[in-house]
Amino acid sequence: MVRIRLFEEKIIECYPKQEIKCPVHLCIVQEAIAAGVIAHLKKEDVVVSNHRGHGHCIAKGMPMKLTMAELYGKESRCSLGSGKSMHRVNTENGILGTTSIFGGCIPIATGSALSFK
Repeated sequence: MVRIRLFEEKIIECYPKQEIKCPVHLCIVQEAIAAGVIAHLKKEDVVVSNHRGHGHCIAKGMPMKLTMAELYGKESRCSLGSGKSMHRVNTENGILGTTSIFGGCIPIATGSALSFK
């Protein structure tokens, strides 16, 4: 929970400097949800998250460096595209993706579950 909060606070510090060129949707005050749910998953379990998914990604093991690089649009970013704050993928740690559409993670998770079945 502390790592997630510190990450989000760093975004708050950097964002007004206009270094991050995308909108961000923070998960401050939602850290316990991400940490609590992810703590009960196995390494091989997968997650799909929403527009406030920084915490889920960090709790699942995605390196914070990858998410921060994504916010800055760096080549070392996690989504290999222009994912920015709301679109991250890190299959090595079981993160199938995050989506900016409210509720958009539900059909992605459902389709993924059906394909795993």
